[in-house]
Amino acid sequence: MKTKTLAIFVCLSVLLLFASIVHAYWDTVADTLVVITKGIRGELVSGGFLLLAAVFAYQWGLKQYFRQREHELILTRYLTEGIDLISEHVTNAEQAFIYNHNKASEILQQLKVFKKADFSVKFLTVQTYLGSMPIHKLRYLLGDDILAASIHELLIFVNSNGTYLNTFLYPQALKIQQALQDHTNPETLEQFAADLTEGIQHSFDEDFSIFTKCAFVQTELQRIASILEKETTLTWSDLNGFQKRSGIKEDVEMVKKKLAIIQEAKRSILKQEPT
Repeated sequence: MKTKTLAIFVCLSVLLLFASIVHAYWDTVADTLVVITKGIRGELVSGGFLLLAAVFAYQWGLKQYFRQREHELILTRYLTEGIDLISEHVTNAEQAFIYNHNKASEILQQLKVFKKADFSVKFLTVQTYLGSMPIHKLRYLLGDDILAASIHELLIFVNSNGTYLNTFLYPQALKIQQALQDHTNPETLEQFAADLTEGIQHSFDEDFSIFTKCAFVQTELQRIASILEKETTLTWSDLNGFQKRSGIKEDVEMVKKKLAIIQEAKRSILKQEPT
């Protein structure tokens, strides 16, 4: 009997020990699962934020890239292939006029001091047509034709001046030179030379005065170029409103006034010329 009771007691003790071990094991497993679950949940949350940040950075970077490309395209079309190209032609015209004026003045000075004039100089002419696209871009930026008209006026003036010098200066200079050689009174020779060259000198002075009045053309082109260059994120919509800027509107009005002054000066010269 005692042996049977002892056996039962031992069995119960073993069962209780086994149950406690199993209970402890499953508690440990449960705790482990909780920790793993929390870790996975945390990683998922962190990963989600990282993914969203990556998507946002990609979209923002892509947007900035296309905005920069848009800006570069506008500068290429309207600055490099527009304003800069026109400015280069204007610079060439200005240099041509200065060269012609200086060489013509040298010839006139040689006549005044009774030296043999240098008739080997070939006076420069310039291209008056710049192509439709650069001028069209300039008109679009300003919303007005006035600066394009002023540029055309300058180019025609410089070209006409060079053509006139090539055609008429040498024949006139030859006549003056021959008249000075034929003059027999040394005492009146200096005044005679001054009288003969006075008309040409006056014409040179008038042309130079008109040329200086045209200087605003290059200044205005450089001002527009500077505005475009300072823009860092120029878009097509910004370009559409370029002509509406207060500074641009004021410049257009200024150009209109200056062009009117040049045209009036040219009309005044034509009235003075004998028919």
